[in-house]
Amino acid sequence: MNQKVSIIVPVYNAEYYLEKCINCLQKQTYENLNVIFVDDGSTDNSGEICERYANQNKNFSVIHQKNQGLSGARNTGLAVADGAYVSFLDPDDWIDIDYVEKCMMQAKKYNFPDLVFTPYCREYGSKSIKNKLFKENKVLYFDQKNFVKNFYLNLFGRDPIKLENPAILDDLSPVWSKFYKKELISNVKFIDTKKIGTEDLWFNINALYKAQSAVYINNVYYHYNKQNNNSLTKNYKTYLEPGWGNLFKLIRMFITNNELGTIYNKRLDVRQGFAIITLLREVISADTLSVSQKLSKSNELLNNEFYIKYLTKYKYENLSIKWKVFTYLCKKKRVCSIFLLITLLDPLKKYLK
Repeated sequence: MNQKVSIIVPVYNAEYYLEKCINCLQKQTYENLNVIFVDDGSTDNSGEICERYANQNKNFSVIHQKNQGLSGARNTGLAVADGAYVSFLDPDDWIDIDYVEKCMMQAKKYNFPDLVFTPYCREYGSKSIKNKLFKENKVLYFDQKNFVKNFYLNLFGRDPIKLENPAILDDLSPVWSKFYKKELISNVKFIDTKKIGTEDLWFNINALYKAQSAVYINNVYYHYNKQNNNSLTKNYKTYLEPGWGNLFKLIRMFITNNELGTIYNKRLDVRQGFAIITLLREVISADTLSVSQKLSKSNELLNNEFYIKYLTKYKYENLSIKWKVFTYLCKKKRVCSIFLLITLLDPLKKYLK
């Protein structure tokens, strides 16, 4: 018998792209599927759209609630999800129509592992970029030892000696593009982004700590929409810097409490150090800050020892040339050069990684 799969879709003011997401769910070739839409206090027509499709599809359901944010919406979905596996789909994204079927077919083949996960495509309008997670172009099975080595340890950060491209640091972090065994995550909750900057990473560190097995499905894709037409203005996320400060402290405490050892702290050093680059991009690409504000805030970040000391802790010999240049400028605190570099390269991010 096919395992039941629950897909949780948190919805907030998503009317512009919600129907495309729902359409891919209606067309899924896997039958034992239930979809839970959590309307998180939408003020547009999102709630009505969810209701309309739920009336047309017996395996769709809708929960309406006062706005609690993405984490709160996902937690609401988790509380009612009754599938053997649970997955997450953001309302501006979509999945291949045979996505669930292919994943569950391989899950059955490998005796229903704790985690099933896939590569994804970054979608920039007419341009689609495949983001493979492993070099091997085949289905991969991981026992507990190999899962820790090839997946779980990399959640904390990458090997500073082997790191070539810091842009891959978050490739494994999202909760979307994954199917979790329900029993594995039954006691795990999301923490609000405003408190820890990034909710997915902390969820996965906790949820997958006791995972014994996993399967990577290489030939089906989650489609991650990088051009959200609902947010034309890029606001500066004031919560990100202090939130990450809280997150990294939580992870350090997790490493200590679970006696994970030096290797985990070294990996987290790398993540914490290169966080400065994302923070700088957030500041410099923000439409809501003036040039003088961007330069001032960038200078402040480059003098924040909580982040910068970890960027200078290792030599990172194997970084590619472009990342060596960027890291050098950060170490030397060349604010103007960094500002120009990000300003020039940010429009090209769909081609660069």
